[in-house]
Amino acid sequence: MTLNKPSFAPSRYLFFLVWPVLYFLMGLSSYKIYESLSYHKCTCLIIYTLNLILNFFWPLIFFNLEARLFAFIFILLLDFVVFYMILCFYGLDKKAGILQIPYLIWLIYASILNFSVYFLNR
Repeated sequence: MTLNKPSFAPSRYLFFLVWPVLYFLMGLSSYKIYESLSYHKCTCLIIYTLNLILNFFWPLIFFNLEARLFAFIFILLLDFVVFYMILCFYGLDKKAGILQIPYLIWLIYASILNFSVYFLNR
């Protein structure tokens, strides 16, 4: 099935460039939290793990199930979890929190893109 995409949809090659950078930043950030001596690091790492689980399932919902509206609601949940994760990380290590900001920006863009694809293909 060919999807109608909005004019601001990136080329597929951009995804291959962006995601490795984002995963590197996410990994570096989570490592900084893992190395933290704070008692709250377990909570932050649980939120980080929840983020990874949600991130894994979103493309399955969007592409495999083709449930675009549900995928949009799902990615909004992911946006919220990542925002909360940034706050949690920032509370333990400012740099770790800041390193997650590009990921949140990309997710917000992906959320807008998800909604646009849903709207254009209903």
